[in-house]
Amino acid sequence: MSPNEIAVSILAEIIQHRRTAKPSLAVETPAAQTAIDPICGMSVDVATAEHRSETSAGLVYFCCRSCKATFDRQAARA
Repeated sequence: MSPNEIAVSILAEIIQHRRTAKPSLAVETPAAQTAIDPICGMSVDVATAEHRSETSAGLVYFCCRSCKATFDRQAARA
């Protein structure tokens, strides 16, 4: 395999994993100090999180504006 073919293969596996994995929402609880960004899986400090969305289940925290925008677009389609 060429380096390009290896890169495409790895990218395909990442995409497949992201589409089949259903991460739970990072919903705030009183004891929560960190939350998991549901888009990228990054740990987010709840106290200082700048990017969040309110859902019927509670607040969801994001590591960056891009992850929040992706989540909001997906929620709008549902």
